[in-house]
Amino acid sequence: MPSDLRALLSRLTPAAQHRITWSGGIRLQVSAYPTPTAVPDELITSIRCIVRVDHRVIVCQAPDELHIWPGGRREPGETYEQTAQREVREETGWLIDPGDLQLLGFLHFRLIDPAPPGHPYPHPDFLQLVYTAP
Repeated sequence: MPSDLRALLSRLTPAAQHRITWSGGIRLQVSAYPTPTAVPDELITSIRCIVRVDHRVIVCQAPDELHIWPGGRREPGETYEQTAQREVREETGWLIDPGDLQLLGFLHFRLIDPAPPGHPYPHPDFLQLVYTAP
């Protein structure tokens, strides 16, 4: 684990932890930190956004998708907020006002087993920022 991530996590307590298995049998430990804080940029692989409409939350449903919250990877030159806006629009059709986005926290993924060859994420730790939008 990179020292800057180790230092950050030593100061925080996860709200939840869960072991999951992704396609291809990749096993991970996922920890949720609802703490808006700076995290190591090089470990951020994607952005997620919890979109609230009235008293409901928008979720995505696709047979091959692993995440129900809209989101994805940053394109070159995008800010985190621009990524959240674009991904929500692409995946749900909803338009998000950039001033409405609030950083909720982050998800920490840690590979339990060694990564298979060609796996696209930094190893063994990577992060997803999670935003909320009304």
